Amino acid sequence: MALRRVRDGFGRIQHTVLIAIILSVITVGAASVAATQTATHPGGVIVVKPAQLKWQDYPGRPGVKLAVIEGDLAKAGPFLMRVKFPAGFKLAPHTHPSAERTTIMSGGMLLGYGTNPAGPAEMMTPGTVIITPANTPHFATTPTETIVQTYGVGPWSSNPVK
Repeated sequence: MALRRVRDGFGRIQHTVLIAIILSVITVGAASVAATQTATHPGGVIVVKPAQLKWQDYPGRPGVKLAVIEGDLAKAGPFLMRVKFPAGFKLAPHTHPSAERTTIMSGGMLLGYGTNPAGPAEMMTPGTVIITPANTPHFATTPTETIVQTYGVGPWSSNPVK
């Protein structure tokens, strides 16, 4: 497991764990929830209700929770996850290796693009869909607790912008 010390976009030193490796462990719990079938769901249909989500700590982001619904973030292929940010969380500029398709489920997020976390940002409210191309630097602040759902293609990681 790769562990390195980096400065985030706000000048603080933080430990950043190679997300793709850590999240593969988290995926195991989500897969067992997603595989549950009933008489009303034919083979191949997956239904995951909010109460079935298994929230885990998001590595390197204190107070942030993650629930992988489908897929394995460490492997090639599609995935679906939810991320819960606490009120007042500041997400430093970062990129992802593939396109990110995010829907704001609840709360709200001030989202900006570029490497300056003090740059312009726009409020994203529930129902908003954001499609961000691979390797596009972006940052965010959550004024209230916010849950987002992200779909992408792995392997997945969150890479701080230096």
